[in-house]
Amino acid sequence: MHAFIPLPERREVLILTPSGELDLHPETRPDPGPGQVLLRLLATGLDPHELHPGPEPRRLGGSPVAQVVAVGDNVQGWGSLDRVLLTRLGDAPPAYDGLATYMLASAPHLERGSCIRLPVDFPAEEATLLPAAGRAGRVRHAAGSPRGGSLAVLGAAVLGLVPILLARHRRVDRIVAADASPALRSKAEWSGATRLVRLPDDPFPDAVARGAGPDGLDAALVLLPDAALVHQAVEHLAPGGALILGAPTPRSFLLAFPAAEVQRRDLRILGVSSIQESDLREAMQEVRQGVLNAETLITRRLA
Repeated sequence: MHAFIPLPERREVLILTPSGELDLHPETRPDPGPGQVLLRLLATGLDPHELHPGPEPRRLGGSPVAQVVAVGDNVQGWGSLDRVLLTRLGDAPPAYDGLATYMLASAPHLERGSCIRLPVDFPAEEATLLPAAGRAGRVRHAAGSPRGGSLAVLGAAVLGLVPILLARHRRVDRIVAADASPALRSKAEWSGATRLVRLPDDPFPDAVARGAGPDGLDAALVLLPDAALVHQAVEHLAPGGALILGAPTPRSFLLAFPAAEVQRRDLRILGVSSIQESDLREAMQEVRQGVLNAETLITRRLA
C-alpha cells in the first residue's frame, strides 16, 4: 500500500438503524489490496428509496464524493488527492460496498465508468447534486415545448426538486408538484412549482387540469411506485407527451401499467435511472451557473 497522507486506524460506517435513524458505526479501517484504492468520504447524496428501515441495521449506498488517499499494489493512474464522484454510468458495475468515512474501491471498476473525476475547483457538496441533476436533464428536455411547457412531479424528494429548479430556469411555465410531506411541498414551491397537490387527500386530476395547458401535460415525472397515480398522469398527458419513471417498479406496478392507453395516445416512456458522463458534464454547467445550490437541498449533516 502507498498512502498519500497520514491515515487513521479507524473509520466510521454509515448505518441505517431499524428505527430509521442514521448512525455512524466505528470499525477498523481497511487497507487497499492489489487493484484497490482507498477513498476518504467528503460528501454524499442518499437515495430516498434506500431510507426505509428493516429489521436489522444495514449499510447504505449513495453517490459519494471522495478523495483518493491511498492505493494498493499494481494501481496506476490515480494520484495524490484525486477527487471523484462515485456513481454508476450506464451499466457500469458498482465500485464500492457502502458509505463510510474511508471506503475501499475497485480501481478497474472506477476506470470502467463507475465514477467521474472532478475538477480541482469543483466543490464537493455541489458535486453531490450531479446525479440528480443529470437525471433531471432529460426530464427538463421532455417538458420543454414552444409554448413554455408543463410538468407534473409526483414525489418531491431531491430527485423531484432538482427537475423543478431546472425546469423553472428553462422557463417551463406550469409545474404541478405532488407529495404527502408538507416540508417537501414547501420545498417544491420554493423551487418553482406553480401548483401543489397534497397526497393522498387533494384531487390530483383537478389540480393537474388547472396546472396544465389546454392540451394537457407535456411531461409527468413519477417518483412514487403508485399505479393509480400513473394512470392519472397518463390521462392528463397531452398526445405525444412523456411519462418519466424515476422510482423502482415492483411487479404489481408493471402488471397494472396502462400500456394500451400509452400506445393509443402515442406517449413516450422514459427512464431516469441510468445516466451517462455527458449528463453529468451538462449538470456541472448548471451548478457553475448557480442554477443549483447544494446548501438549499442538504437534509442532514453528520459530524
